[in-house]
Amino acid sequence: MVDNTCNGSCGFTYLNSSSSPSLKTISTNVASSGTISLTGLNLNLGTSSPVVVLENYETGEVTIVNTTITSSATSLNFTLPQVESGSYAVRVRLDPIG
Repeated sequence: MVDNTCNGSCGFTYLNSSSSPSLKTISTNVASSGTISLTGLNLNLGTSSPVVVLENYETGEVTIVNTTITSSATSLNFTLPQVESGSYAVRVRLDPIG
């Protein structure tokens, strides 16, 4: 059991920022389907598969991309899943790193 002692907002910072994923560019700013390409740093550390997280700015709905993701240390490609219209934050995490 984890005791939640947060009042309001909670968060954490991964201590080793030099190995955390960092996004630099996205291949398009408008898409309804197809492949999205991201570039950055530390997008694949070889120990785990990257996870792409899409968060709708308006509704807060989070979509975990579970399609095939191909990646290297500096690029990542994923197939855009079916999501509702809107603007999305794009995040990459390396499980179990976070």
